[in-house]
Amino acid sequence: SAYSQNIFVTALMRNNYIIEIAKVKEYSDRKNLQADDPDFKFLLYASPFLAYVPRAIWAEKPVQDLGLWFTHKVWGRDIYSSTAMTPFGFLYFAGGIPYIILFLFIIGAMQKTLFGFINWGTGGLIVYIGLLSTVVFIDNNVGGIFISWFRLLPIFIVLQHFIFKK
Repeated sequence: SAYSQNIFVTALMRNNYIIEIAKVKEYSDRKNLQADDPDFKFLLYASPFLAYVPRAIWAEKPVQDLGLWFTHKVWGRDIYSSTAMTPFGFLYFAGGIPYIILFLFIIGAMQKTLFGFINWGTGGLIVYIGLLSTVVFIDNNVGGIFISWFRLLPIFIVLQHFIFKK
């Protein structure tokens, strides 16, 4: 039926990055990033500070509303909806193809490091399971991966130490 085909197509489109990447490239070629657009490079490199400095201290701390910005500015839709630009889009806005290559390599190294925690035994599984989603489900804010690791890695290491202390 038409309804089941529509659900199938919709499900496929949720996992298709080509359209979003094409929109990123088109926006970048047509307008380039404007002064009022997010500073993607800053969001990437400031992730340690974004992880630890609370908004009460850093009043101008960036709000993570990149999906809403992407919907309004790149797609040109005047709706209150958050559209994912994919990790490729974020990295392309941050520094182009070299950033895509560099940071996907870094994320691969983080995944390799994460698998090393399995060798720690049961305590390492806490770290592994706790951080696994951050490097598997990469959302459109690649800096969020680093923010999660800065916040959670020390917590999980301390937690596994106390849980399995002999």
